[in-house]
Amino acid sequence: MKELITYKQYGNLVNELVEKIREGIDVSKLKLIYTFMRGGSPIAVHLSHYLDLPVLTDETDYYFPAGGCDKILVVDDIADTGKTLDGFQFLFPTATLFYKPRSIVIPTFYSKEVPSNVWVVMPWERSDEEPNR
Repeated sequence: MKELITYKQYGNLVNELVEKIREGIDVSKLKLIYTFMRGGSPIAVHLSHYLDLPVLTDETDYYFPAGGCDKILVVDDIADTGKTLDGFQFLFPTATLFYKPRSIVIPTFYSKEVPSNVWVVMPWERSDEEPNR
């Protein structure tokens, strides 16, 4: 089963995620957003604008800012299996637009829970795209 997300829905989900992040942590202490190329990139860029933070996408530039791990927000599009976020949740706050109950990681912040059998298709993705897992 597929859920096709429109740009309007995407905008609403990003706004909801921003509010949850602002309510959940002291955003002024964050120094950067770390994301995974492809899926997490659009969300990270939007959060970067809303939270006024730079985005880091290259693992080779990965570093721990002085003063603690709470200074990095790790962002992805969806916690599907959770494998991408696995390990990060112990060090950093994490944020995704979508969360599936089968995920081994529950993000610190997420906008919407979707059933595990739903394939979420973002507005910039091909609507005929097939699940790759």
